[in-house]
Amino acid sequence: MKKTEPTVWVGPHLNDKSSKVCVILPFANSNLQEHKDNYPEASKTVRDSFETAFLEVGHRVVERNMIDKLIAELEFSMSGLTEQLGIKVGKMFDADIVIFGTVKSYYRIIWGPIVYATVGFSIKAVDVETGVIVWKGDHTKTIFWDIFDVDSPASLARKVAKEIVASFLEKTTKP
Repeated sequence: MKKTEPTVWVGPHLNDKSSKVCVILPFANSNLQEHKDNYPEASKTVRDSFETAFLEVGHRVVERNMIDKLIAELEFSMSGLTEQLGIKVGKMFDADIVIFGTVKSYYRIIWGPIVYATVGFSIKAVDVETGVIVWKGDHTKTIFWDIFDVDSPASLARKVAKEIVASFLEKTTKP
């Protein structure tokens, strides 16, 4: 299997390496419709994977239910979750950055004795005060295994989220 690396861009505006307070917004789901139908949990699972990955590296993450409740209240007065609304939510929680993401692929296919899972997403962090994108990441990964191995798109999502966050940290710690 070909090893793929995440594509990560870190802007010059991100110069403070200290712990950040993050608001991780619900991920948009641009998966194919058949995969959306088969994996309705994809956006929630990927969002959860990033919450865990950010917590593991020392960032502080605002509790998801608080974010979702506030978004639901604010969306009544606005049309959908826009970047502007996301930044507003970040400010209300006194966050440093707001994380926006999109699930691009999330599925598992069984083909005879072979099983493969693919997970792909893009993610960006926006500085709450300036509205500037401070970093972006994009990664799609496919793994193959035989039908007797236990793995899932959810476990692959956790691995890929950790890879993106690790790449982001690696780029921010280089001189």
